[in-house]
Amino acid sequence: HCQYSKNEETELETLRITLPYCLEKKSGKHLQVSVKFCSHSEKKNKRYYDYFKQALEQEVALSYKFLQRENGFWYTQVSFSLPKEVKDYHQGYLGIDINYNLTAIAECDRRGNWKGFKNYYLDSDQLTTDQAKNELSLIVNDIVSRAKSSGKGIVGEKLDFSDLKLKSRNKTTNRKLNSIQYSIFGQLLESKCLKEGVRLKVVNPAFSSIIGRNKYAKLFGVSVHTAADLVVARR
Repeated sequence: HCQYSKNEETELETLRITLPYCLEKKSGKHLQVSVKFCSHSEKKNKRYYDYFKQALEQEVALSYKFLQRENGFWYTQVSFSLPKEVKDYHQGYLGIDINYNLTAIAECDRRGNWKGFKNYYLDSDQLTTDQAKNELSLIVNDIVSRAKSSGKGIVGEKLDFSDLKLKSRNKTTNRKLNSIQYSIFGQLLESKCLKEGVRLKVVNPAFSSIIGRNKYAKLFGVSVHTAADLVVARR
């Protein structure tokens, strides 16, 4: 069990640890340890330190883990969960359609009127898993940023292909199933939307391509994929 306090002058946190009964005879009932967490002075860790401060302010449960690394120093890790409220501004939606090497988005306002589109191309066959994940992260960041700046939510289909393996064996489906884009895009999108407070909705994509092809593709001069996005966004 740990109790926490902070010295504002030195930016050092003090952990007062209650020791188990078997260690009381050697070290007493409590052990006080000074810990310097990654603070605002370290730019790359500012976001995580801000999360830590939020956890303290909201008095959520903190879990501490102490470990000694090969360099001989001891390190402290803190785990916690923060509730996040995601608002729906009702200004419209961005529909997403992820295909093999192409992610397309279409934007509509709150009345379902067409507002624009954007295509993102990625040839994941030529990239390593880490490279593809970095590229997909940039795509997701741009999509979420567009949604947040315009006060819109994001709509997409559920990226779960576990049942698809049993229903279809065609070449196109197999390429989708084996593409690393499908395995990590949904995770990145969900995580980023949650962090940025952007509403993410999942809808049934049934007949979206057919409706998009016949109703919107020619009208707005866009591809079937983009037209299908508009159907998803309106839905």
